[in-house]
Amino acid sequence: MANKRMFNIKIVDSDAFLDMPLSTQCLYFHLNMRADDDGFIGNPKKIMRMVGCSEDDLKLLIAKRFVLTFENGVIVIKHWKMHNCIQTDRYTPTVYIDEKNMLFIKQNKSYTLDEEKKYIPVSKTETKRNQNGNKMETNRIQSVYTDIDKDTDIDLDIDLDKENRDRVNYQQIADMYNATCEAFPRLTVLSERRKKAIKARLKKYSIDDIQRAFEMAQESDFLKGTNRRNWSATFDWIMCDSNMAKILDGNYANKDNRRTEGRNDTGGQAGRDESLTEMAIRAGIGDSFEGF
Repeated sequence: MANKRMFNIKIVDSDAFLDMPLSTQCLYFHLNMRADDDGFIGNPKKIMRMVGCSEDDLKLLIAKRFVLTFENGVIVIKHWKMHNCIQTDRYTPTVYIDEKNMLFIKQNKSYTLDEEKKYIPVSKTETKRNQNGNKMETNRIQSVYTDIDKDTDIDLDIDLDKENRDRVNYQQIADMYNATCEAFPRLTVLSERRKKAIKARLKKYSIDDIQRAFEMAQESDFLKGTNRRNWSATFDWIMCDSNMAKILDGNYANKDNRRTEGRNDTGGQAGRDESLTEMAIRAGIGDSFEGF
């Protein structure tokens, strides 16, 4: 069995890993160090007691899907092949053959117990290696599976590339609003609720879409307060899903002068148009800041 073990920084530096207690992280490292060359461990509770960790630490690793369990108490490190690439002259196959044959390999090289057509049984990868030689199999696995940035690890609830995509530049949106919507109350505090709204809108709209919504709001006399109630929009109101959709649809754009020419008394056509407009958007003004 090889005496050295490696760790993939994208696993141990993920929020899912770092959010766990230090004792749980410690147990994970010790389990990895003592696993066989296929990532299997037959005595996880012994290692747990040896390093002074609790059973809750082991249960958390199982719940978080950092390790997979079998009915006989054997566990396997889920991301073993993402961590380690052991040379064949140092590799010793696991004695847990039955458990290994139950596993499949995802395209990001992580183990899974889920049987899906797109997952490759571990037994088939081993057979391929025996037929074509160790070197060829090593090259095949590395060329197909090491590109972990392009696959989602669903069981762990993290996508190693998605983590980067989900790092929203909240301040960028705030600065866009303050620079564009000069007629509206200035945004000074990025609360968690506002960050949640920004993140939700970016799942549906591009940054350019949000910038366009800010520009259309700034151009709207009604949203700036030219209405019978002297009401004006705010950042929170604009970032509400239904309100942003209405802005982008042009529901709050200024009327064409040709449509409002004529009688200017409150009982005239212009007055009726304003009343109808207010009635039409009353629901929009009253939209709550919920439903991100």
